[in-house]
Amino acid sequence: MATVHLGRLVGPAGFTRTVAIKRLHPQFAKDDEFSSMFLDEARIAARIRHPNALTALDVVAAQGELYIVMDYIHGESLGKLLRGGPVPLAVASSISTQALLGLHAAHEAVDERGLPLEIVHRDVSPQNILVGVDGVARVVDFGIAKAASRVHTTQAGKIKGKLSYMSPQQVQSEDVDRRADIFAAGVVLWESVVGRKLLARGDATITRVMNWQGLPPEDLALVPAFLQPIVQRALARDPDARFATAREMAVALADAVPPAGSMEVGDWVEERAHQILADRARAVSDVERQTTSSDVRPAFASGFPNGDETRTALSSADLGVPTMPAPARRKRLAAALLACALLVAVGAWGLLRSPAVGPSGPVAALPPVAPVAAAPHEPAQPVAPAPAVEPAVTTPTASAAPVAAAAPATRRSTTAAKPAAKKNCNPPFNIGKDGIKHFKPECF
Repeated sequence: MATVHLGRLVGPAGFTRTVAIKRLHPQFAKDDEFSSMFLDEARIAARIRHPNALTALDVVAAQGELYIVMDYIHGESLGKLLRGGPVPLAVASSISTQALLGLHAAHEAVDERGLPLEIVHRDVSPQNILVGVDGVARVVDFGIAKAASRVHTTQAGKIKGKLSYMSPQQVQSEDVDRRADIFAAGVVLWESVVGRKLLARGDATITRVMNWQGLPPEDLALVPAFLQPIVQRALARDPDARFATAREMAVALADAVPPAGSMEVGDWVEERAHQILADRARAVSDVERQTTSSDVRPAFASGFPNGDETRTALSSADLGVPTMPAPARRKRLAAALLACALLVAVGAWGLLRSPAVGPSGPVAALPPVAPVAAAPHEPAQPVAPAPAVEPAVTTPTASAAPVAAAAPATRRSTTAAKPAAKKNCNPPFNIGKDGIKHFKPECF
């Protein structure tokens, strides 16, 4: 009902992150039953908080399609890894133990009010156990999981899942609980150690499962003796004879076969899926190069489950990151340009209104002129600043050039050229009987 693609989460301030995007097939997105199942999967996965269970980051509805955004894990499904043959015992123990712990977290998940969700995966299989090069195994795909909070409910007489991993109760449409997942985990463990299918018998598969009475002796003998009690108990027909919880089975398995470390598991994944991982690394690099802008339009990147070449990369707006739509950005840009134009116009009008005219009017500023030094035979005297006066207008005559007087405005302003000193202008003031300086008009 869906495919998984490489994608890129693009956010503000240059934030980017490679993600996996599960895309519901467009024809199913229009079907209420499939849409509710898809959204239920995202809601259920979001409530599971455990390193061995892949959770949903976001749900996107865009252009009539539905997407679930998840962490991208650089690795491969156990189903494809098993094509290379049996798994080393310690590695198989590590993968199954981690998957069981992820299942236990799902079984124990609660809702926002703290009430049990009673999740049952119902599709535990090698295809739904993702093993990363970091050595971590994760349970994925809760698409058909049973939970108390599901909007969609399975109709009577319908079964969901893979027949080769179903318990007899699930095939017979009986009410199932977490022990159905423990049965499936037992099948996965047996297949990992032996390297072939256990229950798959073509058209006879459903008959074999419905008539299941426990692991046959010939099949039990294919696993090491210290592992036989665990496999036999997990695959018991009676649910009450199985492990009560997935964690109980994980503890028993770890005691029987010490799990390999994460480094050893990661090296095994790299060795067995070297070419697939190299191709996917190039696909990730391509997606990252294509999505360097925060204004990426919806495009598609190489899908990886079945060689699907559909391409997808959701923009930041599609992924729920608040960004301004293009029309809004254009409106704000136009408003900013208009404001700048108004400011320029007001400034120009102010300059035109300022008092700056030619020879027949006041002069706003005089060219810088070096101050006149005192005559050598006369000691330099400090000149008191002239009182501020209004700019004067002189009437031009035939014998005199226009002259304008200006008082210094600031410390940095240039001092106007001083006319040549006249007689009795040194000093250019008299001190009256009242002790006040009276400047001589003829000296200015």
